[in-house]
Amino acid sequence: DKANRWAVEAFASLPRGSCEKLRHRIEHAQLLPPGLERQMAGLGLFATTLPPHLPFDIVPALKHWGKERSKGLHVLRSMVEAGVKIALTSDAPVAPFSPISSLHIALFRLGLDGQVFLPQECLTPHQALLALTKTPAQMLFGEKHWGEIKVGMSADLVLLSHNPLTMKVDTPIKVRATLFAG
Repeated sequence: DKANRWAVEAFASLPRGSCEKLRHRIEHAQLLPPGLERQMAGLGLFATTLPPHLPFDIVPALKHWGKERSKGLHVLRSMVEAGVKIALTSDAPVAPFSPISSLHIALFRLGLDGQVFLPQECLTPHQALLALTKTPAQMLFGEKHWGEIKVGMSADLVLLSHNPLTMKVDTPIKVRATLFAG
């Protein structure tokens, strides 16, 4: 959390508006001190988050940082509601590359014990899908080419076995087909 605070302080020292213009971001925004998400939003920062790490981070965080400080662990919903644009990433090859896994963890936040950790930080399906599609495209200056299904944009998409907007915790979503540059 201290590293994230220092990074935000460094971005705050830049000329006004440069964060929005250059689309600066915090990588590995896994642990934030209270209120930092509001500062990030005020600067126009993006954040990459690593949902596949969450199930493995819970026990060590509680053990080493305590319950209070661990409330800043993977605060996805708090960031989104503060106005931070987040991207759900995998950190491959450290964690498995699976957008479906990232989606599931962002929606349900299950620990290795099957218990929900900080349920108030679960994203809505709409928030999670934006963080997997449109926001990463914006973050990388690619919003004119990908990130949405629109006429004139690259049709990089998947056909899923179930609707991710109505997904339940035990819904086994599988990729049925992939279309790249269609």
